[in-house]
Formats: sequence, structure tokens, C-alpha cells
Amino acid sequence: MNRFAIFVDGSNLMGALKHLNIEIADYELLYRLIFEQAVQKWQQNFYPKEKFSAQLLRVYWYALSEIDIYEFDNHQTNENLKKQFLQNRDLKSKFMQEAGKKLPSAHTVQVEQECFQLWINDIKTWYDSKVRQVKGFNDFYYGLESSTEFIEVRRCGRWKVNLFDKVVEEKGVDTALAVDMVGLISEYDVALLVSGDADSIPSLKYAKEKGRQVGVVDFIKGHPPEVKGRNFSMKLKPAADFLVQIYQIDLTRQEGLIKTAKKP
Repeated sequence: MNRFAIFVDGSNLMGALKHLNIEIADYELLYRLIFEQAVQKWQQNFYPKEKFSAQLLRVYWYALSEIDIYEFDNHQTNENLKKQFLQNRDLKSKFMQEAGKKLPSAHTVQVEQECFQLWINDIKTWYDSKVRQVKGFNDFYYGLESSTEFIEVRRCGRWKVNLFDKVVEEKGVDTALAVDMVGLISEYDVALLVSGDADSIPSLKYAKEKGRQVGVVDFIKGHPPEVKGRNFSMKLKPAADFLVQIYQIDLTRQEGLIKTAKKP
């Protein structure tokens, strides 16, 4: 029995599905479809004239679950942010005009304080929306784990927040996935990676050096002859033993798999 383990970068998967305009209703069904297609590709590559049994052991889903904490009502936090804000000329000028209109005859110090307060109000609205997103992720993961026996969610990712540019950067997921792919190597014969990130290449190479076979999954919009997904690094293909291409049309044709989908 050849044991398959699927390692999933959750954010990358969601990005790929979003690009396909697909919302999954049944993730167990999605991974069974991926597993079945992976087994076919694996056999074509390694045992084209023979049939071998294969077992899906577990799906390890690496998830974002935390965000940097900012307490905007804290005096020290507020003062630090104000100092950085006033030193940021581009950002300051963006809000200075509005502050000047609100306080046309006020002293410069008062205008700067109003300018900063306008920015704080704006950034709090943006930050609160990100906090709600993370809560929504965690609610989703709880429901996912409650509905399946072979998908294991590993909450290891954090959003690092840049308030001044209004951007978040995910940290921790790639590292945790790589560590587990190496650490769990005695548990599987074939590793299947659901991620388009080239950062996973060293783990793939290590698994191959230890005698394991590795495949990568690419989600592709539309149908053949399209050959590459938007969220997939082509550096992954030569690093793996085989490539599993999941087309949008494959998902839309699978009964019970999706909630909504637009035609390719």
C-alpha cells in the first residue's frame, strides 16, 4: 500500500480557487478528486504497466490564524504611531489638506493633531476589517475540522501588519509546512504539495533524497490546452516527480463539489 499525504498552503489554495471563481462546498470531495488524479499521474510516471494500491492518509492544511495586535487606545502605542506618521511626508500630506479644511484658522500643531487623528480613524477601520477576516478564517477552520476526519488544520500563520502602507504579509505557514514535510517523512511514501510557492522546493528535494516521491498540484483556469495556473511557480515542476493539473472545468463538473462557479 502506497501512502499519500497532502500538504496544503491554505492561503495559496484559496487564492487559486478565487482566481477560478469557485467556492468549495465539500473539501473532502475536493481532496479525494485531487488524490485520484494524483494517483493516476503517479502511476503513469512510475508504474505505467502495473497497478498499485494507494491510500490517502491525511491532508495537512496550514492556515493563517493570527494577526499582529495593535491597541490604538494605548498611550504609548498612540505616541509611537504619531511620531512615525508625522515623519512620513507622503502619508501626512494626504491627510493634511482635509485637516486644514476642518481647522482653517488653527495653529499648525492643532492641524497636525487633527491630521493624525483622521489617519488613525481611517487605519482603525482598515485594521478592524483585517481582524474580522482572521476571525472568519478561524470560524471556517473550526467548521472544516468538525465536518471531516482526514483534514487536519495546522494553525501556524500570522499576518504581519504594515499600518502605513495598509498591507499584511503572511508569516509562518511556509516554514511550518516545510518542517512537517521533513519531520513526517517516515509516515508517507508519496507527498503531494498544494502550493504554488517555490519556497517549498528544498523540502521537495529533501523528500526525494530520502526515497520519497513528490508531486505538485496546479489549479488552472478554464480547460486544456491551458498549461499553467496563475498562482503556480514553474520552478516547482522540475523539482517534483510529477505534476497534477486540476482544471476549472474538472471542478465545475464534479457534482456536489462547489457552491458557486462561473463558466470557464
